[in-house]
Amino acid sequence: MAQTLTNPHDEETESGGPLTYAQAANQPLGHILRGMQLTGHQKWGFLVYRTTYSPSSQARFEAYIAALRSHITFALEVHGYATDSVISRSFDLTVVEDPSASDGASKTTVQRIFREWVTSRSVERDGLGVDFGDAEGKDLKSLVPRYRMCLFVDEECLRSIEVVHPRTGRNRKTSHRAVVIDVDEQREEKCWMWLCLVTTVGFYQEACWRGWDLLWRDPARGEVFNS
Repeated sequence: MAQTLTNPHDEETESGGPLTYAQAANQPLGHILRGMQLTGHQKWGFLVYRTTYSPSSQARFEAYIAALRSHITFALEVHGYATDSVISRSFDLTVVEDPSASDGASKTTVQRIFREWVTSRSVERDGLGVDFGDAEGKDLKSLVPRYRMCLFVDEECLRSIEVVHPRTGRNRKTSHRAVVIDVDEQREEKCWMWLCLVTTVGFYQEACWRGWDLLWRDPARGEVFNS
């Protein structure tokens, strides 16, 4: 059974059940909440795979993760979620650092590594609800993007948080980027896209109810998911 959520934004329906699709659409980050309520899996947030381990990359990678966390914290605050709300406490950004497996790894290699992680999910490793499946054929991946998409960080991503405005000299936050990889997409040219870090939470919310084909932005045309 799904855990009852207690923050004002986290309430279930008057009948005591999870949010309906319509209710989720009209509530800040409602689809993230609905996914937790339907599955009972009280964890959301992407896995982040580091793929660059040059001598100068450690401090830059730490700065990158700090920037990503800052964007996510700000988005939760904008949507009205305090740090003690269920949705804030359930957030889990898992950083995967394994030079032996991912140093210089391609996007398809990380996709394979991520797919193996998703396939091996268990209650013991990931918590209650990770084995969710219902009579309508919905499974965990269809409701919880954490098990469908991951973030890939390479040297180009690290450089993106160092971009400054040419006039003001200030850091240009709208240039901050990550690569998103879909676990199931078989076409190499379409298994990834660029994501503006400012919109990480918004993207996760949309991924709770929209498929990859609807979310995908063509990197070959310079497109970035930033809405």
